[in-house]
Amino acid sequence: GLDQGPGIRLALELTAPAPDVVPAVSVPAVPAPTPARRTPDLVVRALGPLQVFRDGERIEPGAWGSARPRELLVHLLLHPDGCTKEQVGLAFWPEASSAQVRNSFHVTLHRLRKALGHPEWIVPANDRYLLDPSLTVEFDATRFEKEITGALKSGSADELSRALELYQGDFLDGESAGDWHLEYRERLQRLYVDGMTALSGLLMAETRFGEAAEVSRRILARDPMHEESWRRLMVCHAQAGERAQAMRVYHQLADLLRREFESEPDPATTALFRNIQAGKRVQSA
Repeated sequence: GLDQGPGIRLALELTAPAPDVVPAVSVPAVPAPTPARRTPDLVVRALGPLQVFRDGERIEPGAWGSARPRELLVHLLLHPDGCTKEQVGLAFWPEASSAQVRNSFHVTLHRLRKALGHPEWIVPANDRYLLDPSLTVEFDATRFEKEITGALKSGSADELSRALELYQGDFLDGESAGDWHLEYRERLQRLYVDGMTALSGLLMAETRFGEAAEVSRRILARDPMHEESWRRLMVCHAQAGERAQAMRVYHQLADLLRREFESEPDPATTALFRNIQAGKRVQSA
């Protein structure tokens, strides 16, 4: 609000009705969680380069011995009910014999426990190995999947934006990991693009065309063939009175499709281009 002198502020405080004052004062007074509860035992960031934090401190890359123990940790996080040695072996060493799997698994498990500094965090139960369920764990990949799915259902632009901020890069980007993670990576990539596409549509519906154009550009940076985003970018420019720029976007798409696939834009895209070219008002893509 406006900058108020101390006299005005005091007068406002003295004359404000009591019911208005109580909530404003009482909200910050709610006891905050204790620091011990605030810091998770384990924080794993796997969207983008893999980072692992134990009790708030990052575990340095050299502590792992190799990439496999980190990979095993992520694999266990994605299987909270646990995995058998055989299941891990199939994912990590598909060509290895049973004896080789057994040996490789135990070496990898030993290194993981050592890097974590808490051997008891990996629990054996009924031939399975799992992370101790009593641990407080923050894992961005599963959190993103849950939050983006909920946000897509809610249809809230702000909720979608918050969920999309969790996606800091592709799952295990740059990490040496087996093929098992590719299916999960692709699923998260699809969810990200679906979320971004829904967000651009919601922003356009709210006539926030500048923001919608930026989201469309980010989709196209990831998937240059996402033709719906090309159309939305055209509409955003047209709505901003940038008709020449909107037509230029169409020609960029047409050139790309001819060069890469020897094909033409969809009829819907061409029809939109014709309407913009004719100076007609366009509302949607």
